[in-house]
Amino acid sequence: MKNFLSKNAKLIYLLCGVLSLLTLILSLGFMSQYRYLRVNYMLETNSATGEETVVIGSSATLNGADQRPLFDFFAQLGSGFYDNLDSYKAHPELVEIKNKYVAREVITPEARMKIYEYRKGLDAYNNMIVIFSALSLVMFGLMFVFGNHSRRIYYKSNLIAGVVLPGIIAVFNLILLIMSFKLMADFSADYTLFNLVSVLQNPNNSIYTQQALSDATNSKNLEILMNSFDCNVLTFALYDILFVVVLAYNVFLAVFAVMKYKWTAERRAEVIERSKIVGELI
Repeated sequence: MKNFLSKNAKLIYLLCGVLSLLTLILSLGFMSQYRYLRVNYMLETNSATGEETVVIGSSATLNGADQRPLFDFFAQLGSGFYDNLDSYKAHPELVEIKNKYVAREVITPEARMKIYEYRKGLDAYNNMIVIFSALSLVMFGLMFVFGNHSRRIYYKSNLIAGVVLPGIIAVFNLILLIMSFKLMADFSADYTLFNLVSVLQNPNNSIYTQQALSDATNSKNLEILMNSFDCNVLTFALYDILFVVVLAYNVFLAVFAVMKYKWTAERRAEVIERSKIVGELI
């Protein structure tokens, strides 16, 4: 095992770079599943204090974006429009949404703020994946600068670089895991609300949405909307697996650096001693 790892050090370190690059590439597609999980908003600045306040649309449009299906659906939900439909009765979670997030036939400001805050958290999370994976590639490059992939004998500089740099990458991925678990928990707590928002904001569902909003006797269209939920925690779980793999691999790299430093201790001592003798002769 010792000889195998030492002979394949270059490949071992290259794999670290591949994993970081893979994380960076995959971060570009993270938001696709949640692209319609949003509520339109604008920022207002207090002229006296300079403080910015988030203003979330309470009507059809804001910033030029049409969100009528979202507000119309919650208006119908609050009015009791769906109460006698079989599909409504088959989904008690809609009753909970109505009681919790609708007031006077309007989606509550609290619900709109919850959607805004969650979307803000998703954006921040995605940005962190991009930043951390890019920084991980920098750490990977520094390992090559120190020659950890090619040196047969590890010195203190190799030991420090071999432990600190993979350690930083491992910490990056630990932070991403913690953020992911928090977002997963928040999503699960409001699964129906977030999926309703996503479905209603998706232009591909516009026909079913319009029919569900206009035809009080058609349970089928409401059922189609409820069956169109496509947001779940699977994407988080897949990214978590990647983060765990990257974290574990970089812990292995740190251990490998320590072990190789120990494995080459005798040879390192000989080289240092020989250099002292040469120095004395010169």
